[in-house]
Amino acid sequence: MKEKKLLLSLAAGGLMLIPCTARADQVDDLIADLRSGAVTTVDAVKRDEALKADQKKAYEIYSNGLAALYVFEIKVSILEPEKGGGWPYRSFLVLDIGMRGNLTRALTERFEEKPDSMLAFALICPALYARDDGLLGRAESYLKENDPYLYKIVQAKIDHSWRPYITSGLKAEDARKAWTQK
Repeated sequence: MKEKKLLLSLAAGGLMLIPCTARADQVDDLIADLRSGAVTTVDAVKRDEALKADQKKAYEIYSNGLAALYVFEIKVSILEPEKGGGWPYRSFLVLDIGMRGNLTRALTERFEEKPDSMLAFALICPALYARDDGLLGRAESYLKENDPYLYKIVQAKIDHSWRPYITSGLKAEDARKAWTQK
């Protein structure tokens, strides 16, 4: 429980460092025009363009926040394996199906833009959850070539705890999906 409180406190503080776009620019400008009486209705094309642009910005902030929090959890799992060692495969960020996809995309984009060992390490469990052997192979190869320390951790954990837990969870998800589709 203490670890969760610490994590949530650090996450909240870390997310505050991400630039806040409370003023959504285009959307706020359209609303300001309505408020001031400059217009009584908003042009549908302008509205749709503004909403699409601002949604993209909000999604990027959300995805970057997920990635930053997960990378933090990964670092804790390395520094405090007795307390946070399960986070790579048991974090709510990978257990929640919706968040998992966004997290995996955000981490992959960061890794492809500027590969580094911590991102490669952070990609291992999301790649296992995504059943993406290509991504898993790229991350493991990067670690093998660039960071023997993290590669050794992956090799010690992947088949001992990570893969069995993830495989079991994915089977349960598949069973739930099959049951709900009947």
